[in-house]
Amino acid sequence: MRNPQFWPADLPNCSGRLNEVKVARVFNFVDLTGCVLHTIHDPEEQLPIPASGQEVSIGPIRMWVVSVMLSSIGPQTYRVRVRTAEKD
Repeated sequence: MRNPQFWPADLPNCSGRLNEVKVARVFNFVDLTGCVLHTIHDPEEQLPIPASGQEVSIGPIRMWVVSVMLSSIGPQTYRVRVRTAEKD
């Protein structure tokens, strides 16, 4: 029997083939139009779940969390809606 918190996810690689990757949690960061900006795989569940209004940075991109929704339980996948920061 599979552990529901450690479920394989089929992810396309650059060549178009599918790789089987085991992850405990996935965070999909999407903009206000629903386009995926970044995906983070957290196999050890070390990252905190973002909160609404929180500022997050991924590389050089700063953004603010608008909402967080659990969109799947196998693996736990969080859809994190963000708005990007205005350039200074």
